[in-house]
Amino acid sequence: MCAIVGLNGAVARELINHKADIHVKNNKGDTALNIAAFNGLNDTVLLLMKGGADVNTSDRRGWTPLMSCSQFNLFETMEILVKAGADVNRRQVSGGTALEICSCYGHVEIMKILIKADANIDNVNKQGRTALNMAALKGQISAIEMLIKHNASVSIKDKHGRTPLFNSTLSGSESIVRMLLEAGAEPNIVDDEGSAALMYACLNGYTGIVKLLLERGADDTICNYNGANALSMAVQNGHIQIVRLLLDYEGVTNLENKKKIAERTQVLLKAAVNGNAEIMKMLIEADVDVNVVGKDGRTALIISAIDGHAEAVCLLLGRKADVNASDANGDTALIIAALKGNLKIVEALVTAGADVNLSNTSGRTALMTAAYNGHISVVEYLFTNKADVNAEEANGWNALMLASQFGHTSVVSELLSKGSSVNTKTVAGATPISICASHGHKDTAEMLIGRDALIDIPDAAGNTPLINAASNGHTRIVELLLRETTVVNFANCLGNTPLIVSANSGYADIVNLLLKKNADVNKAGSQGTTAIHVAALNGQRPIVESLVKHGARVDIVDNKKRTVLMAAAFKGSAEIASLLLDHKAHVNQCSEDGWTPLMYSAQFGHTECMTVLLNKNAHTERNDRNGNTALNICAANGFKEAVHLLLKHKANINTQNDIGHSPLMLGANNGHTEI
Repeated sequence: MCAIVGLNGAVARELINHKADIHVKNNKGDTALNIAAFNGLNDTVLLLMKGGADVNTSDRRGWTPLMSCSQFNLFETMEILVKAGADVNRRQVSGGTALEICSCYGHVEIMKILIKADANIDNVNKQGRTALNMAALKGQISAIEMLIKHNASVSIKDKHGRTPLFNSTLSGSESIVRMLLEAGAEPNIVDDEGSAALMYACLNGYTGIVKLLLERGADDTICNYNGANALSMAVQNGHIQIVRLLLDYEGVTNLENKKKIAERTQVLLKAAVNGNAEIMKMLIEADVDVNVVGKDGRTALIISAIDGHAEAVCLLLGRKADVNASDANGDTALIIAALKGNLKIVEALVTAGADVNLSNTSGRTALMTAAYNGHISVVEYLFTNKADVNAEEANGWNALMLASQFGHTSVVSELLSKGSSVNTKTVAGATPISICASHGHKDTAEMLIGRDALIDIPDAAGNTPLINAASNGHTRIVELLLRETTVVNFANCLGNTPLIVSANSGYADIVNLLLKKNADVNKAGSQGTTAIHVAALNGQRPIVESLVKHGARVDIVDNKKRTVLMAAAFKGSAEIASLLLDHKAHVNQCSEDGWTPLMYSAQFGHTECMTVLLNKNAHTERNDRNGNTALNICAANGFKEAVHLLLKHKANINTQNDIGHSPLMLGANNGHTEI
């Protein structure tokens, strides 16, 4: 076999003469004969067959020597094998025969040998394809001509329901399509998706094939299972010549039926998506309804406005498209064009009679959408056409609020100049200044304040603009508001002041600004928590230091009698705990549940913080209301190092809680074997 691979005929002959096993296969399943045939070594092929080689031997793919000859156009080797009785109808693993293989490659002379030897011309492989179908897919004209000449069936479908005509359409060969049609191929057979050959010719822009199919009676009104037909496919891909060809074609249907089918398949909407004004013009001239509606309720006019196709918009308006039609969301073409900031389309729509004050299902008008995106030129134009400056959405938002939300200062100025109320409220009680403060737009906030915005009005949740700015970290807005107000301690419905919310979020700069304005450092929220509580709980040491410096009480308790030191211990902040202890915080004070700072720290194994507390004489034997000590608590939670630390500080290893559980029992019950 190696000699054959190396094309050393003399060595191969010598090995065969010395009775070498000619049936041995390599790891691909090839015998010596397979390899000799593959390489066209005719003398070796003859020698091997004389020595008893199986002429129909096959490799792992099921390929015989005959198939290799078919692929590589080895004419003389093919003749030798056929004369020796090679099976011309032997099928490979995929079900194809030698005839299929040579048809794919267009080896006509090989095909002649096989056909003469009674090859099954209509053998079907596992894909359901015949030699003719494969040749059609590969665009092999000579092979197709040969197969048709020998009466190959032009109607057999593959497993996708596609005939040779269908597959030749996919490959785009006009000559093959003509050849198959002349051989009697039926143009209106549909595949498993309901599509006919004409549809794919239209989809792919094969104008010549489309003409051929129409001339041979192709039905241009067939719709596939997705509702598409030839016209809609041509429109979808913008094939202008084919669209014109189909619209002018007077075949199996009259013009009125074509119009109805065009409307049903919504071809005008497809053209609008692509912004193809020329195709749209052709469709409109064919009297297609310009107001046909898609599943989302959108007309061609709305779609054109969405994509900014001004030429298409003007074309549709010229054909009396409904300028105030709305989609499923209630959006009109004008609302959408205003949102996109397309002034040219907005002007065209308004000139054509669009109602500038129509709103969508949420109550938003064209003016609101333009204000939302900051399109000042559109806003100004809409005002010249009597847009309602005070129109509101269902939630009470108006154009001024939408512009304030995103800091569109020029739009805000225009809206105010047209009479928009600076202190109007949403359903939730938010004003333009509170909305602006929440989002941190300083220039817009200055403008609103300059127009007499009331800066201390709370919303339904009790949040003022100052609270909103403080909670979101907008330092420049806080500075601006503090210059205009003395109300720094107003609390929202949860009892939280600007100082508490900024401390909670870790905004040290804002905390310091508020402290300079004499914010009440010890004012508590509805849960009794103060600014220093939340700062300690979140590990904000710089804020805790500032608060202590400005008189924050380190021993203040919340509604559950939890101290600031407990909050620091819970967080595990050793630095804050040290700071608080240095300012006389009580190390052994208990909450209403009997928990001490040491217990809070032990709960999470915060050994560094525990060390600080223990060094300040934290009691290890204090019990909570259930009789648990700090050792019980950290043993139950599996914190080995914390247990070691407590034992080092003489914690009672045999202590028991109210139900008799010791630290050992609690650790074991919770599966903490290391404890």
